[in-house]
Amino acid sequence: MTGGTLFISKAYNLFSHYKECFEKAGFTDVRITGEVKDSLCMLIEEFNPDFVFIDADFMKCETPLLMGQLLKRLPKLNITAVALCEYSVKIAMLFILYGVRSYVDYWDGIEEFHLGLRQILKGKKYISPKVNEYMENNHDCHSKHKMHISDREMSVLRLSCCGFTGKEIGDRLDISRRTVEEHKKNMRKIWGLDNERELICMAFSLGLVTKEDIHIHTRKE
Repeated sequence: MTGGTLFISKAYNLFSHYKECFEKAGFTDVRITGEVKDSLCMLIEEFNPDFVFIDADFMKCETPLLMGQLLKRLPKLNITAVALCEYSVKIAMLFILYGVRSYVDYWDGIEEFHLGLRQILKGKKYISPKVNEYMENNHDCHSKHKMHISDREMSVLRLSCCGFTGKEIGDRLDISRRTVEEHKKNMRKIWGLDNERELICMAFSLGLVTKEDIHIHTRKE
């Protein structure tokens, strides 16, 4: 059966709760899945759902980029991110910048939450008031061209994952250490990360850097 509603979440034990919540709001044939990447695309292509909901916390801070990658493959998807637990507004904004159409937040209150669901069911776009406010107050972040990292930034990212210091990366790429740090800062800003450790974890989790990209870096004594 095609159509209906697909909810992407790892919280299988709460499936009956989710199913009941969305059915009460008027969504039909609600299914849940914990699949990711290629398996998720195959499932979506098989069922061709009318509505796709993603638990914002599905892949933690990586969920917005995961949805951005999904939309590149399946650009006609009607995706809504749903925050069922407390979720960073800064990272929530990234969903919209990566092309996710709507964002509803349970923590806005049950009335506002159901208002959002009703709007989405009618085919309208809905964004949580607090996310809207954050975006309005951060115009410099609200730019799609900043949501994609450059080839040079990818080079910096790969070398960072190999254990190179900022100076060593600069020497290899013939750029200053300051420029290296600016590249890292920009990537952290794009993904809403706080430090280089999180940046490296993000790179591996998303498959931007693989084990084939890693080589042993030995330093001269």
